[in-house]
Amino acid sequence: MGCKCSKFCRQTRNETKKTTGIEIKGTGSGRNDERNQESGSELEERQPLTVCAEDQEAKNRLTQVGINEEIANELLLLRGKGSLKTTRDIVTVLEKYNADYKVAIEQLDSNTLVRVNSLGNLSVEKVEKKGIFSFKSVEEKGFVDSEEKIDINTASVELLESIKGIGPILAGRIVAHREEHGPFAELGDIVSVRGVSKKLLDNVMSQVTVTSAKIPKIPKITPYLINNNTLRIASWNLQSFSSDKADNAGVKEVICCTVLENGLDILAIQEIGDTNALIKIKDELNSPTSETVKTLKTVEQHWECCISDISGKMFRSVEYNGFLWNAARGISLKSSALLEKPKGGQKQFARRPYLGFFKAKKFDFVLVSVHLKAAGLGNSDLERLKEELARVPALITALQSHIPGENDMMVLGDFNLGPDLDMEEFDAMREGGLANLISASTFTNISTKNMEGSKNYDNIWISKHAKSNHFTGKSGVIRERLTHPSIPDGRWSWNGVVSDHCPVWAEFYCDRDFDDTEGLVSVEDIAIDGKEIID
Repeated sequence: MGCKCSKFCRQTRNETKKTTGIEIKGTGSGRNDERNQESGSELEERQPLTVCAEDQEAKNRLTQVGINEEIANELLLLRGKGSLKTTRDIVTVLEKYNADYKVAIEQLDSNTLVRVNSLGNLSVEKVEKKGIFSFKSVEEKGFVDSEEKIDINTASVELLESIKGIGPILAGRIVAHREEHGPFAELGDIVSVRGVSKKLLDNVMSQVTVTSAKIPKIPKITPYLINNNTLRIASWNLQSFSSDKADNAGVKEVICCTVLENGLDILAIQEIGDTNALIKIKDELNSPTSETVKTLKTVEQHWECCISDISGKMFRSVEYNGFLWNAARGISLKSSALLEKPKGGQKQFARRPYLGFFKAKKFDFVLVSVHLKAAGLGNSDLERLKEELARVPALITALQSHIPGENDMMVLGDFNLGPDLDMEEFDAMREGGLANLISASTFTNISTKNMEGSKNYDNIWISKHAKSNHFTGKSGVIRERLTHPSIPDGRWSWNGVVSDHCPVWAEFYCDRDFDDTEGLVSVEDIAIDGKEIID
């Protein structure tokens, strides 16, 4: 069916309104298909007609392109009321009368295009290109080759409306279902959308397809400009970070892009669920599969990681701790170990801290990655948490005794409590020579319901020596771009956060070292109040 058409516009008494706006595909053939049988040559000779006071001429132009009189009258009535402001307004009228308003894409002759602008003006013009209109602004060339199928995982509501048999209501339901439940795995899945029958699926099968939605999570930006004389050390609780979670493409992309965008050189990670999860992140950083990660990767990168033994329990599973670092920046892990269990087997920490002795160029230092006991529901375990906090200064003392001359110490991770100035346990940490770099008023948690956070859980505490000789004064919380369309948000929603914790970071000079650590240094066999003896 080749629709023939002319131009129709409306003009005020003093000026002609310029028609701009949105293209939609087709006009209704309705019950007046015979009006479409005029020759193309006759239409070529028609000139645009201006209608000022008389709507009859406007109606004539609409009926000439296949819209029946009843539909034309309603369109003109709605136009007069100012109710035709979007493409959906027109399509709704056409569907009300069960009019076939789709463009015949199999024909090479003229097709019809209906446009509507913000003033509610209608115009109809001849289109001589084979194709489907893509609902772009009139100034753009919005054609899609007729052989190209519409991807229901990426198509907008308006583009879905262009499929014969799918109107604005069904199109809206398809997009809403996709946003709530995630991309369709296969074409047949759209029958789960209310109103989409098997018969309708059969009818549209030749026009649609399903491919993986390529939704860029992060816009193209310039990664953090690396200063060769500094390094950034960070901590991130990745919330039940298992291999299954790491296999989620969105999770992997968010973690890797966060590391690369923010120039993180060493990352301490808590709540690791198994020994392979962190390796998957390391591999993605070294050999990206994500196009977004590829754009951020630079030549100066070679990532390595180290996983602890089981540090404690996490919900109904075990928990590991880990370090991830960019060896290409001259960083190496010389020794790592969990804090040893004490004499008598008394549990000092719900999850044992993970110790790492690093060297970054000239700067050597000890990192202590912690995940302290949660305060619990109604602060039922707050006293146990305070006991763990009170042991941190003793841990630093044990480290300094075990590594004579090493004065650069950092305790970082999930403390499950903010550095309250009125709490004795934090006073003890300060009196022990530690200073927190994330203020108590800075929130470190995140959720889709509260992207700004409400609690301070994560922090970086450093020794006086590290603060006075190496800390650049720069530290912070990373809160941007921590969601992805492929990450679940609860059971039935998507576009969730990768973790309920934000990364925290601090920057240090690595072109100097002022303590007297010498020889082979090891953090193994370190314990508070003596090591547990196992027969």
